[in-house]
Amino acid sequence: MNFVNMQKVNEMISRMLIDSPDAKKIPQILWLKTFLYGLGFASLIIVLFIWNRIPSGDNLCFPPPFLRAIFPNVPGQLITVGMMMVCMLLHELLHAIIVVNNFKKVYITSDLPLFPLGVYSDFWVSKNHALLRAIFPFLIFIIIACVFLIITGNLRLFLWIILINNLASVMDIYTFIIVFIFVPKNNKIFAGFHK
Repeated sequence: MNFVNMQKVNEMISRMLIDSPDAKKIPQILWLKTFLYGLGFASLIIVLFIWNRIPSGDNLCFPPPFLRAIFPNVPGQLITVGMMMVCMLLHELLHAIIVVNNFKKVYITSDLPLFPLGVYSDFWVSKNHALLRAIFPFLIFIIIACVFLIITGNLRLFLWIILINNLASVMDIYTFIIVFIFVPKNNKIFAGFHK
């Protein structure tokens, strides 16, 4: 696995497409993308600006008391942003884990320190593989949220993980939908193209 900036990823994509002149761009659905980005933006607004204003009981507290004990002088919103960055990194690592057989050919992009933007590989994958890679982190974070709810009973933490999951998964859900709808069954997929 390699951490690279978007410029290197764009160069890799260009090289791959030169070698595949029969590749076609996967069609886009602008209204769906706009709607999903709106949901992601709403999740971000709720987590950063509204969340700490919601009254809570002992079992609904967030950030959880153990984090406040570890970081006693750090404001709750800063802890929240830090946890969001950790969740985003885990989210992108979960995408990368799906590419087990070629882990060295996986690239996590970031133009901002410690803030991953996406996962790319330098090879074509099957439609089923692309669908699984797109939705895998979303499903894992839902399972994690449910496990935390069962173990801690902390509804607020459960909802926070779900909101962060929504924010991190906007493009994944969109990718899943357009690949499912537009890419023929036996085609291979690479960075928004199919052949």
